[in-house]
Amino acid sequence: MRIYKKLFSCLSLFLLCILCLLADAPKVQAAEFLTADNGTFLYMNSRELAISDDEEGVQFFLADDGTLQLMNKNTKDVYKTFVPSEQGMVGYRVRDVFTANPEKIFFEINATIGAHEENCGYWLIGKENGQWVTYVTLEDLAKNGYAIDQWRQIVTKINTDGSGRFILLSQYEYMLPEATFGMQRKYCTDLQLELLWDDAAQGFVMRRLQ
Repeated sequence: MRIYKKLFSCLSLFLLCILCLLADAPKVQAAEFLTADNGTFLYMNSRELAISDDEEGVQFFLADDGTLQLMNKNTKDVYKTFVPSEQGMVGYRVRDVFTANPEKIFFEINATIGAHEENCGYWLIGKENGQWVTYVTLEDLAKNGYAIDQWRQIVTKINTDGSGRFILLSQYEYMLPEATFGMQRKYCTDLQLELLWDDAAQGFVMRRLQ
């Protein structure tokens, strides 16, 4: 009888701890992401991209030093400079990211280098109180398991299945022992994150899925 009482007490304590943890867990009021297009790739001769903004003349510009600049097209004032982690022929894919409930717009910047599109930079930016803000960087991804010092590609899927979710994948290439041609290469996903916009905190929250 005493054993049953001890087991019951332990079970009750365990359930109480679980309830406390659930009560203290952050409740993210996540926005719904809308389907995004493939964006625009800035590279070599394609160096400018005008964007929709309350302020006229805002554009992304690929500078001669390989950095990407967000600037006022008319005054040439630079709001932000995005510096890749590699030097060379770096390209930047920029695309709009829209949400509903609330309605917001962000810009995703995915920097790559080489024919196999090795990632060398990632940013999610938006405008808050009239100022451009960087919400997500490679360093933020690294805190959630991204191998920032290894060869990786970043692929994002935004509402591709109609779920309203923003999923980020980290992957790398490999060749099977019997493969002889580059087209036979395979991809391995080593990290999968869900990005959620928390409007109450005015920031992104990441949830690891894999």
